[in-house]
Amino acid sequence: MILFLEVIRFSYPFFALFIFTLLYKNKGKRMCRFYYSMALTKNGTRLFALIAFTILLFFNWCSYICDPGLPALISGAFVFPLAIYRLFDLVFQRLHDHRSSSLITLAVATVCYAVPALNCIAVSLFLMALMSVFYPSSKVMSLRDALPKNAAESDAEYCKRIKKQVIEQYY
Repeated sequence: MILFLEVIRFSYPFFALFIFTLLYKNKGKRMCRFYYSMALTKNGTRLFALIAFTILLFFNWCSYICDPGLPALISGAFVFPLAIYRLFDLVFQRLHDHRSSSLITLAVATVCYAVPALNCIAVSLFLMALMSVFYPSSKVMSLRDALPKNAAESDAEYCKRIKKQVIEQYY
């Protein structure tokens, strides 16, 4: 069992990077629906937060089972506050909107990855930086606030224009 968890722990960042390269700036039908639901529905961002939290929590659990110690507990201490949606939204919005925050996170992850004992912290920070790319920016989130409340949902031209704006401005 521990050997299997070690394989998962080792392959986790590579699998995440593979998924990232497949989905980044993809204009496919499913990804466009993802962009639209993330930008214009609160439930879309909450679902993304739940999935991201579960991925980070599962990795930290694997790390703690394979190598219990202080670095795994510190990594878990970074992840558990993200269960609160407001904090998750704040962290991921900051990482997405400010490139310097994202670069600092990746630099700290690289430094932590150089120290073998801090592998779980490095991978957690790396996964957070990768996932923040798919979180909608504040510019795209402002589209949700700018939507008129009395707009007819059956207005196909209006919906098409909003979807086009979301897809163009998502990254």
